[in-house]
Amino acid sequence: MINPKKFTNVGVVGFGAYIPKFRITVEEIAKVYEKDGKSVAASLGLNQKAVADRDEDTATLAVEAALLAISRSSKLKPENLGAVLIGSESHPYVVKPTGSIVAEVLGVGRDYLTADLEFACKAGTTAMTLIASLILGSKKYPWLAKLNTVSSFNSDTPDFWRREAEKYPAHAGRFTGEPAYFTHVVQGTKEYLQKFKQKISDFSHVVLHMPNAKFPQKAAARLGINREQLKTGFIVPEIGNPYSASAMTGLVKVLEEGKAGEKILVTSYGSGAGSDSFSLTIKRKNPINKKDDIKNQLKNVEQISYTKYLHFLGKA
Repeated sequence: MINPKKFTNVGVVGFGAYIPKFRITVEEIAKVYEKDGKSVAASLGLNQKAVADRDEDTATLAVEAALLAISRSSKLKPENLGAVLIGSESHPYVVKPTGSIVAEVLGVGRDYLTADLEFACKAGTTAMTLIASLILGSKKYPWLAKLNTVSSFNSDTPDFWRREAEKYPAHAGRFTGEPAYFTHVVQGTKEYLQKFKQKISDFSHVVLHMPNAKFPQKAAARLGINREQLKTGFIVPEIGNPYSASAMTGLVKVLEEGKAGEKILVTSYGSGAGSDSFSLTIKRKNPINKKDDIKNQLKNVEQISYTKYLHFLGKA
């Protein structure tokens, strides 16, 4: 059993998220497979998914988000960063770190810790738990939010995996719902609340991992999370599942739109399987670069066809 983590000197000094502007509708994809697009969209609770351009990958997306995060701190400069950790399911190289690429572009310098982390969809929150995914810092820098407590819940549940050299992952559908996602998200959150003597009603905002729209809403109902608590960070219908960035992007939207004093609870999920739960308290609203807020990024959308989608994937 790991020791419960209570933080007294760690806070969020910068945050940012980048969503590619291209979208493909669920109906457009379903049409190619001769499926009823409206039924598929209703089943998943999704309208469309965000699509990275052909020259965008984990490294470029991380750079865009990190530049925004740095710009939102009034005192932080790239050379002040002591660590660059990248959590992803799809690093561009099997051998060669993403972290050093991102740090080089940011201008961090040469003296920093870096590592590429993988734990399916919870690699981002794992990075944050270790040291830095958002930009975390001491009281030397003005805090936008205080990191309160964190805990993890893990098991060996084979619901989703990809072996070395295999291009696509395998999926054990019968394990995906109850023994995988719901067990880890619901039980992990309950154990967090019990460990730190918290109640769901203590939190103004709750962000759960969003592989689709139905799973987090079902988990929320089991945990007694109401619609108001869930809605601000609930972005999956408009961008689909960004995997390791799912819970983190929802958290950034809450940090952008939340009010000082409000508490946030986040529970991620990663196939394999595990969840991280942590809470933050918003210290102050950040007025810097509001034009880059997620709600504004969601308005800058360009719909694409399935043919163009394949082109972005390098298949056409």
